[in-house]
Amino acid sequence: MIPAALLVEKLIILIFIMHAVHKLRLDPNLLFTLHILLEERQVSRAAARLGLTQPAVSHALQRLRAHFDDPLLVRRGQEMVPTSRAMELAGPLRQVLSAIDQLTGPVEFDPGNARGTLRIATTDYGLAVVLPHVLAELATAAPNLAIASTGISEDTFDHLKTGLLDLALSGQESLGTMRSEKLFEERFVLVTRADHPLAAKTPMSLDDYLAWPHALIDIVHSRLYGIDRKLEKVGKSRRIALRVPHMLAAPFFAQSTDQIVPVPERVAHIYADSLNLVVHEPPPEVDLGYFEYMQVWHERRDDDPVHRWLRQLVGKAARNIRSA
Repeated sequence: MIPAALLVEKLIILIFIMHAVHKLRLDPNLLFTLHILLEERQVSRAAARLGLTQPAVSHALQRLRAHFDDPLLVRRGQEMVPTSRAMELAGPLRQVLSAIDQLTGPVEFDPGNARGTLRIATTDYGLAVVLPHVLAELATAAPNLAIASTGISEDTFDHLKTGLLDLALSGQESLGTMRSEKLFEERFVLVTRADHPLAAKTPMSLDDYLAWPHALIDIVHSRLYGIDRKLEKVGKSRRIALRVPHMLAAPFFAQSTDQIVPVPERVAHIYADSLNLVVHEPPPEVDLGYFEYMQVWHERRDDDPVHRWLRQLVGKAARNIRSA
C-alpha cells in the first residue's frame, strides 16, 4: 500500500501534470500515442501496441504534427526517425506518463504482463557478451517485452537524457552526469591462428611478441594505446599491420594471417573453437590492461519502477557472465 504522505504528494504532482496537459489543449491519449510512436518508430508497430488501426494512428500523428508545428517523426527506410523537437518532448513525456502510471497503476511493476520495447545502446562487445544473457533473463521474466539495440555514438548520452534510450552498456570512461553501475571487469589476451609458429610457445616471450605483425583494436581511451609507449621506453617497437574499430571483427584477422591480435578474454574464448584460434597470455613485459563494463542511465530514471527492474535484470545477467 502507498503511504498516505506519498499518495498526497503524487496527487499534487498529478494535478499539476493534468493542468499542464490541459493548457496544451491536447487530448492526453494523443500524448500516449506520441510516446508509443517514439518507442516503436513505425506506425504499424505502434498501432499493434495501441490496439488501433494504422489509419487511426496516422491520423493521430497528423494531429500531433499540426499541434506542435513539427514533423516529429520523419521516414527513413523502414523506420521513422524523431526530429529534434520530438527528442525534446520525449523525456518530459515519459516522466508525465510514468507519474500517471505510478499513481493509477499497480504499485509494483509486473514484468510478466508488461509489453513494449526497451531501447538499449551497447558496443559490439556488449552485443556478443552481455546482451545474450540479458535476453535469456528477459525471455523468462518478461516474455512480452522486446529489446531494440543501437550502437554507442556521440548522441548516446543525449538520448539517455531525453528518454529515447532506456539504458547504455559500455566500457566508456567519460560518463558526464550519468548514473552508472559497474557490471564486471574484462581483460585483454592475445590470439593467433592455431597453426601459427607461436601457437606452441607458451608463455609467449617479448621477442616472440615483437617478431610478428600486430592488429590493434582502435578504441578511444583503450589501455591498448599504452603498449607502444612502454616499448619505446625500453628501446623496443612492434609493427602494426592493421587497425580495426570493432572488437568482434578483430579475431577474424588472426584466422588467416600471421598477425597477433589483442581481444577481450571472453570474446577470445567465444571465437577460439569456431575460428580455430589459440589464446595466449601476453608476455610479462606487456600490460594489455583491462576495462570496466558498466550499465549507464540518466538520473531521472532512478526511481522509475520499470527502469529499476531493468537494471536489476541486467545486473543478474552480468553475475551469470562473471560466474561462467
